[in-house]
Amino acid sequence: NDSGDTEDRGQCQSDRTSHYKQRKAEAVKRCREKQKAAQPPKPQQRTLKELAECAEAGLPLTPEEAERLEAHRNRKKEALQDLKARAETDPAAAAELAQQRVRQSEAVKKSRQKMYADAFIKKGFYTIGALKTNRILYPCGIKQKVSGFALHLRKTDSDVSLVTVGSRSYYVYRYEGSLNVIENAVVLISYPKDAFHVPKALRAFISTDVSLSTRKILNIYVERWPVEVFFRQAKDKLAFDRYQVRSSKWIRRYWLLMSLAHLLACTGCGETMSFEDGYAYIYGRIQEKRLRFIYQCGARHVLFEEVLALVA
Repeated sequence: NDSGDTEDRGQCQSDRTSHYKQRKAEAVKRCREKQKAAQPPKPQQRTLKELAECAEAGLPLTPEEAERLEAHRNRKKEALQDLKARAETDPAAAAELAQQRVRQSEAVKKSRQKMYADAFIKKGFYTIGALKTNRILYPCGIKQKVSGFALHLRKTDSDVSLVTVGSRSYYVYRYEGSLNVIENAVVLISYPKDAFHVPKALRAFISTDVSLSTRKILNIYVERWPVEVFFRQAKDKLAFDRYQVRSSKWIRRYWLLMSLAHLLACTGCGETMSFEDGYAYIYGRIQEKRLRFIYQCGARHVLFEEVLALVA
């Protein structure tokens, strides 16, 4: 009996101790909550990304924020210098440096694209054009490529419509939302009527004017197609993507000369013809004149070095 009483008293003492600790913890918690409620709320600290965006936009920063941003930039600069030093002897560091440069180049490219797109829209201009099928969309907030998302489309989906443009019909899905760099745009994902879900037949088109209907966007793109052909011809034959002038004045002059060369190829051969035929005709005449000149130099016994200097 004595041993049983002793166990009961020990159990009661343990229960009282546990209850006392619980009440004390609750009292301490209530006291801390009161102290926290009595303190003025601390201003929410902005992230380094937000600070960098403010600095680029010319918005004012507090001295503490400016110091944080400067310290962060210094740390990144020191880390990059250390990585460059290790890359001279460590292959792993060299590979990491190469990856970092690729990421930085992509980030700069996206930043410039966003800047140009924003400036374009602010001036009241909109873009309608073709879109690569590897571009990223965010349907329902899920990141997907156009080509991957198109595989889930069905002809019977309520968002897929059959649209006739000219003499051809297409199954078209209309996406409206954000893309990388562009906050809001319309993307049309289309298949020809007789080639639905054929990967090579997939086409995507973009319009930054979301107020246009699906049919209107496609009709405008069809009208734009000769412009696309002109740019391709200008790049392939007239070095439109390889000019080396930098000032706006010389760029405009180059565009004028290039457009004149394109016009001459189409109309300057005695009759109107396609650019490809006109270019081939003019190129052939130039080559013929060069060969005739070389033949005449040979007939007059002109030294080879002199002929080469004249023709090169």
